[in-house]
Amino acid sequence: MTVRDGFLSQAALFRQRARSVRDAVLRAFGPDRRLSLAFRSFRPKVARRRFETGKVGPRDSPSPGRGRPVQLRFETDLTAEDYVSRREWRNASRPPCLKSGSGRACGMARHGTYERKTPVVMPVARFYCGGCRTTFSLLPDFAAARRPGSLQEIEDGMAVLAGSRGPWAAARQLFPERGEMSNAIRGLRRAFAAVSAFLAIVATMRPDLFRGCPSELGAMRAALGTETLLVDLRREMTAHLAFLPPPVGFKPPWTGGNLPTGPPNRE
Repeated sequence: MTVRDGFLSQAALFRQRARSVRDAVLRAFGPDRRLSLAFRSFRPKVARRRFETGKVGPRDSPSPGRGRPVQLRFETDLTAEDYVSRREWRNASRPPCLKSGSGRACGMARHGTYERKTPVVMPVARFYCGGCRTTFSLLPDFAAARRPGSLQEIEDGMAVLAGSRGPWAAARQLFPERGEMSNAIRGLRRAFAAVSAFLAIVATMRPDLFRGCPSELGAMRAALGTETLLVDLRREMTAHLAFLPPPVGFKPPWTGGNLPTGPPNRE
């Protein structure tokens, strides 16, 4: 098998997994036109054109400063409570710039903090890159990207959903204090779609870990022998987080045009 054949077979495998994920979302929650946005992370035709020609077309190139990840991983084994009690954000070291690869060359410097409300009130360290004119935040391993709460809370919610009779029963179990369940069900639906799309991508990228394993939370937990799958996958996929979708990855949201297909050009 040539490299090209292997690449195309990987794209076909991902499309098959994406269809199964979409079917699972529709079975659990019914149709929703917005769910299609979760499956626009992989474009085989664009990727194949770049593979064949080595060039990026004008529609594939993001405008300066647009579509770049603004979150970086802050490696830590602490829980949210320990992170706050030890004031761990003060220990965040200067990260390398995503554009130049060097924190010193671009003048990367501390830029204060911003505050997250969940799972506990906590500051998150920020840095400013003078070369890119961009601020970056260092997100701890336990925190979800572009969603409130922690990765473990989201994973536990998905496990409850998988073991319940439906989204209403899962919402009642997870949020017993709420009288109206509509917002809770919408949140579950979006989290389920985002996590399922992420798991489909990771299962395709890492056949060494998930060969023959369906891209489902329970099956992938069993394959790795862990109850903290999302946190473990963030650590395992560190090199690819900028191009993996949230809540585990740090890929920027869809902004109305074609999605960026790779990192900005290094100068």
